[in-house]
Amino acid sequence: MQFPNEAFQHVIDEACAIRFNPRSPIFYPESLRDRLQRDGATEVLRLADQRMRSMRWGLYRVQRVFSAPAHADRNLTPVMSGSRTDILAQLRVLADRLDLGSEGDGDCQRIWISSRQDSYPHLEDFFVAAPQQALSKVGPGFPAAWKKYWAETSEHDPARELDDRATAAAEALAAAA
Repeated sequence: MQFPNEAFQHVIDEACAIRFNPRSPIFYPESLRDRLQRDGATEVLRLADQRMRSMRWGLYRVQRVFSAPAHADRNLTPVMSGSRTDILAQLRVLADRLDLGSEGDGDCQRIWISSRQDSYPHLEDFFVAAPQQALSKVGPGFPAAWKKYWAETSEHDPARELDDRATAAAEALAAAA
C-alpha cells in the first residue's frame, strides 16, 4: 500500500465500530482488516496494531432497544478507561462478577447481558473493551424506550435482575478505578 501512515487510522476506527456493533464492518460482511490482510497490506495493519496497543482503551456498555428490524434507540456509556491490558482485565473481572462468559476473538470480547432476538421489542445490552475514541452517547429516544421496555416486563424476569446486577457491577468497577 502506498500510504500506510494515512490509512492505519481507518483500521482503528473500524475496529471500534465493530466492537460497538458486530454488523458494522466497512465492507460488510468483510472488514477493512480482512481486505488489507488478503491484499498483503501488512504495514498498514502493523501500524494500526502498534497504535492500538499503545493507546488508551475504554470499557463501554452498549445498550439498544429494538422496536423493529434495523430500528433501535441507543445508549453508549463509557464505564472506565486505562491501558489495553488493564481494560481487558477489567472486562474479565466484570464477567466473573456477573457469572458470565465473554464471546469474541482476541481483544474483541463482549459480555452479553441481553442479545438480539427475532421478536420485537427486544434489548441488546453488552459490555466491550475498545480503543478510547467514543464519548458517551444517548440517543434521543433511548431513555423513554428503555423505561417502556422494562415497564412492560415482569419484575420477576431474570433479565431484569441481570440488568440490575450489571449496572451495579459496572458502577463498582468505575468507582474502584
